Amino acid sequence: MAKNIYLLRHFRVKDRQKAWLTGKEFDQWVDAYDKMELEYLNIELPSFDTCLVSPQNRAICSAKHLDIAYTIESKLHEVEPKLFWQSKWKLSKNIWLTLGRLLWLFNLAQKEGRDDTHTRAKDVVTMLQKSPHQNILILSHGFFIKILARELSKEGFVGELDIKPQNGKIYPMSRVL
Repeated sequence: MAKNIYLLRHFRVKDRQKAWLTGKEFDQWVDAYDKMELEYLNIELPSFDTCLVSPQNRAICSAKHLDIAYTIESKLHEVEPKLFWQSKWKLSKNIWLTLGRLLWLFNLAQKEGRDDTHTRAKDVVTMLQKSPHQNILILSHGFFIKILARELSKEGFVGELDIKPQNGKIYPMSRVL
């Protein structure tokens, strides 16, 4: 028998925020991003026994659009790219995001560093392995899905993931028990 984990990134956010932001504006944008409108798609879902969803609004709204029963799992939230300084320099959102990921990589992030994220992903994998369900849909966020997929691979799950997980795309990962 196989255990199947289906990773799904929430639908694309309709982000109309200007491209150049100060540090304070960037942090405000991070807070607002989760409440922005989504570009909904109609996608064909695989057969699953249970669905676990991130507690963040964009994931919950995606699950509601798909009209599926789900359970909110707090450990599926995205890694926040917030910074610990408020520069008045205007930088592009992509540069701010890159700086946030670098701080995360070196465990200098404001809320959660790399070690914390990997521990959280390992906890999710342990929970999935202990689950009595054989087919589990996970609705989460791009960066966390990448980390989770790596942890699943370490535990013998096989599947392909895009370098940058696409919004509204399902990534199946399986392991023969």
